[in-house]
Amino acid sequence: MARSPSGAEEATAIVLSAHSTLAQRLEKAAKVPATLVLLSGPAAVMGKQWPLTEQRSIVGRAVGAEVEIPDPSVSKQHAAIATLYDAVGIVDLSSTNQTSVNGAVLKPGTMHQLRDHDQIKVGNVLLKFLAPGNIEAVSAKEVFDLARTDPLTGVKNKGALLTEAPRAVERAQQLGAPLVVSIYDLDHFKAVNDTYGHDAGDKVLQQSARLLGEQMGALDFLARFGGEEFVVLHSDATPAEVVERAEQVRRAIETAEFRHNGQVLRLTVSVGIAALGPVTPDWESLFQEADRALYAAKHGGRNRVVVAGD
Repeated sequence: MARSPSGAEEATAIVLSAHSTLAQRLEKAAKVPATLVLLSGPAAVMGKQWPLTEQRSIVGRAVGAEVEIPDPSVSKQHAAIATLYDAVGIVDLSSTNQTSVNGAVLKPGTMHQLRDHDQIKVGNVLLKFLAPGNIEAVSAKEVFDLARTDPLTGVKNKGALLTEAPRAVERAQQLGAPLVVSIYDLDHFKAVNDTYGHDAGDKVLQQSARLLGEQMGALDFLARFGGEEFVVLHSDATPAEVVERAEQVRRAIETAEFRHNGQVLRLTVSVGIAALGPVTPDWESLFQEADRALYAAKHGGRNRVVVAGD
């Protein structure tokens, strides 16, 4: 008969686990560059961090800034961060609402060397500077990523999507780049839960998310929108390329064997696609058009891909 662990053994196991976790974080921290962490500012990006890997990084509201902060109190090009080996400095770029470090306002054009845990204020936004190798950067990233991740499937969650989508639209418009949205909805998913139980439904969602992820491009942003619905922002593809990816996903799910308690489940998926354009100039209209296309796919027989306007 197996012996139950004693209280001392359980305590030892907890200590060893904590030690292992700390060792892993220290190993990760050794590879972490200097980093900025958002302490106070737009709620949508609270806790976000920016590794300072470039020799010069712009802090500002402008789309494409290395440290892009969507806050009206921040100038488009508010400040610049200069990195040379382990030395990091900041300079105010004649911003409207000034830059300060630990409460001291910086004179525009004058470089100020940053030290570990310095607090930087740009407009009404507060950032913390972490020197290279700081373990706090690892912990902060884990917390931020956890808040933006769907715990069941491991892809981004709805909150992360709704934060990213409007900025993706603005970025595409300013850069003249394509932006396509695709919505994936598993067909007859309710029947899976009703017939086999929610454990089976969870496994189907997890495997479907993996199949989706395998077909995504490098710049695609995949999120679980809720229930059995997934949404993808495609920032590097034309509508035709997105249709090709969607068809690959559709075929992969159609032929996949979803297994639960020795039983094989079969599913299909319907997909709606829409591209940024004159009829879809913002995130709300873009999503609505993709949703209408999804509705058409559902009512056209399911297990198909429909593009808005076709």
